[in-house]
Amino acid sequence: MRFLIEKGIDVSIKDDDGNTALHIALKEAIKTQSSSEVNEVYQLIILPIIEKSPESLRWRNHNDVTCRDLLDQLREKQEETQTSRSPENWDDKLADEVEHEHHWEWGRYSGVGLQDEEDFTESYEDWSKRMQQEYHRKRRQHSLPRSTKKAKVEDDFEAKLKRDREKMRQRYEENQKKAQHNFKRHKKDRYERKWEELNAKAAEKPLCFLDIPWPFKDSVSELEDFLLHDVTDSDVRKKYLRDQMKKWHPDKFEQKFGNCVVPSEKEHIFLKVKQVSQQLNHLFEKLKNN
Repeated sequence: MRFLIEKGIDVSIKDDDGNTALHIALKEAIKTQSSSEVNEVYQLIILPIIEKSPESLRWRNHNDVTCRDLLDQLREKQEETQTSRSPENWDDKLADEVEHEHHWEWGRYSGVGLQDEEDFTESYEDWSKRMQQEYHRKRRQHSLPRSTKKAKVEDDFEAKLKRDREKMRQRYEENQKKAQHNFKRHKKDRYERKWEELNAKAAEKPLCFLDIPWPFKDSVSELEDFLLHDVTDSDVRKKYLRDQMKKWHPDKFEQKFGNCVVPSEKEHIFLKVKQVSQQLNHLFEKLKNN
């Protein structure tokens, strides 16, 4: 599954019932009785899909069942399986052992050859008490290791689930950072490309406000993150800012495009150009002082 995902397989494809591959894998894991098979399905299919597409947990089929619903069912099943495993019937085993010990020490009842009562060195009450103590001692010997083993299995399962979730969270955050970085890089590339095309566009028709490749989305305060998010070296930052300051200098901008803008929008455009220029100067001074 990891190989197919790396090759770009679309894991969001649905069947006629609206089930994705993750829906189907989770349903099979829930129906499977073997814990080793459940673990294999989880490791080889379920986990790789969730790591690749964390949003897959929100996918719904035609019955309005999400993958998260099925994952919760699988976890509940695993917890029930771990807690419902009853210990072996030690009561029966210990009763057999007590009977065997009694026969070994006193002989199996045959109706003849009984010893006289005064020959017994242990009374019935003492023997009964000793057997009860031995019974409880053996019960503790057999039950405690199994209880410890059961607790260890549950702890191991919870620890593994916690580790898998932490890995998923880390990979999700890494993917989000990469996606955000790529999106910013794409916007900056488009900004640079539109600047290169601005002269040709100005020759074709008057420029309106939306034709200008502004280096922000809503406010000039976004300018630093927009232009410098991928530039870490101080000298490179200064050089890039100097180039941007030349582009957005109000006098140079008006000299180059003053006669190419829509008259009704000219005042608004040049007010925004001035704000961009001031913000660039502010960033350059801040960088220079640092």
